[in-house]
Amino acid sequence: MIDQASAWFFRGGEREDRRAFTLSFIEVLIREDLVMLHAGIRESFYGEEARHAELGYTNPGDRQEPDLAEELAEKFGGGKVFLNPLKLPNMEELCDTLVVGDIANFYFQFKSSPNTDATAKRDIGRLRTTIVHHVAKAVEQTGKCIDYVGDPGPFTIALKADRKFRASVRQHGKNAIFVIVTHEAIRDDLAKYASEILPLAERATKVICHVAETDLYKYLHFCATEEEFFKLLVADFRYMRVQRAVYDQRFSALLRLEAEREKAGRMDTRSGPPDVAAAYSAPDV
Repeated sequence: MIDQASAWFFRGGEREDRRAFTLSFIEVLIREDLVMLHAGIRESFYGEEARHAELGYTNPGDRQEPDLAEELAEKFGGGKVFLNPLKLPNMEELCDTLVVGDIANFYFQFKSSPNTDATAKRDIGRLRTTIVHHVAKAVEQTGKCIDYVGDPGPFTIALKADRKFRASVRQHGKNAIFVIVTHEAIRDDLAKYASEILPLAERATKVICHVAETDLYKYLHFCATEEEFFKLLVADFRYMRVQRAVYDQRFSALLRLEAEREKAGRMDTRSGPPDVAAAYSAPDV
C-alpha cells in the first residue's frame, strides 16, 4: 500500500487532488511538552549550532538546511561540510551548504515551504507553482555562486554562524557540482524544472542538478563513496537534458491508458496509477 501511495503522490495530478481526503488524528502521537535538542551528538560540521525540532515551523531554512548538512557530514565527514558559507568581503551567502570533496566541490541550494496548517491545505496546483518558483529562485542564487567560485585561484569563506571564521577553498583543477534541492518534486513537472535550470547550466558550462529532498537522502545512503555520488549526480544532469521529450512520451501514453480505462468504466482507484514502465525504457545517458 505504501508503494502505491508513493506512486500516486509523485504523480501529483489535479485529478488525484480532487480524490484526496483529510485524515485527522483524534489523539496526540507524542507528548506536546517534549523538546528534542540537536547538539552535535552525531558527526558535527562547520557552522553547526544547537537546535531543536518542531513539527510546525515558519522558516523552512532553519530546519531543513542543518538537517541536510548533518546527513552530508555523515557521508563526507564533518570537516568537509560548511553550513551557510559566506562570500568575502560582502558577507553574502555563497550557498546553503558547501561540501569540499576530494574530486569535486558540491554547492547545495535548499528550497522548501513553511510547515503550517495553511501550507498543508493548499491544493496541488498551488504546490506545483510553488516548486517551480523555488527552482527558479535557486537557479538565480546558483548563478551568483558560480560567478564567485569561477576564478582560477582559491576563494575564502566565512560562516553565518561565525563571521570571524575563515577557510580557503580550492576550486581550480577540481570538478564543481551545483545541486538544487526542493522538498518535493512532481514528476509531471520535471520538464518545467529543466527549462529553468538548463539555460544557466549551458551558459556557464556547469553541471547543475535538481533533486527532491527524499531522493537526496536515498543518494547519500545508496552511494558508498564520493565518486559514486558524483557520478550519480552527473547522470542525473545528463538525464535532465533529455527528460522533457522522455516524460512527454511516457505520460502521453499514461494519460491515454487512463482515458481508455475510464471510458470503459474499468478505472480502479484502489490499484494506483497504471504501470506503463514495462512498455517504456529510459534513454542511455
